[in-house]
Amino acid sequence: MASNNRLITISMDNKKLRKDLEKLRGRGHQRGMTNVVNSLAFDSRRAVVDGMKRVFHNPTNWTLGMFRVIKAPPGRTEAALATKDLVAGQNVGAAAARYLSPDVFGGERGMKPSEHALSKVSGGQYWVPGNDAPLNASGNIKSSEIKAILSHLSLYEDPSKNISEETMRALRKGKKNKNANGQRGKYFIGKSKKSGRPIGVYKYSGTPGKVLQIIRFVAKPPHYRKILPAQQIVDDVVERNAPSYVEREIYHHLRRALKDKKR
Repeated sequence: MASNNRLITISMDNKKLRKDLEKLRGRGHQRGMTNVVNSLAFDSRRAVVDGMKRVFHNPTNWTLGMFRVIKAPPGRTEAALATKDLVAGQNVGAAAARYLSPDVFGGERGMKPSEHALSKVSGGQYWVPGNDAPLNASGNIKSSEIKAILSHLSLYEDPSKNISEETMRALRKGKKNKNANGQRGKYFIGKSKKSGRPIGVYKYSGTPGKVLQIIRFVAKPPHYRKILPAQQIVDDVVERNAPSYVEREIYHHLRRALKDKKR
């Protein structure tokens, strides 16, 4: 398995599989070899998806669809699983690999796009959900909230996505404004009294004296424990299923040979 922050690939190639395929190679069953590795690739993808369902809390369909099968072409045995950027017509591979890589490999994760955008006001820090962050069913901050933060703080590169000064003045006065997407509270950057360092994104709740912590800044990138051993899952599938697929191809080849002989 490999990752370069643009893709994650999981190979079907291991010693056990090569040994099993030799049974077919020795009989000249090139097509059978291709059928075996492609069948294993689809089995492996289902097993990895099952693994996601076990280790992730309410994974989204986008997460469950992270991997695609790269089929071996006729006569070849290089099937694999890969993040979506290796599949024609997909353009989300970089995001897929960046999102999934910490869970597959462990260690520190890279910066999210929102963290890059917030770096202007966070001092280049990372963020984690604050105590009062609105979360979705998967336990992540709602994307609408992140978009509202970036818009209110004028951090979008596209000015049309940022709230205008006129709208901001209306929000400060507590007036409703249809251009504010229904957000009457105001986001602001909280800073440490001692060091003056940015510590998070907060929001006035609308209740006098009550402030909500939406995002908490952290200086070091969050560290992830490897919880989805994708390569091991694939190796286990190959170990378990390859022999039966090889025997199936030998059986089919013998049946075709017998039919041809009768003709």
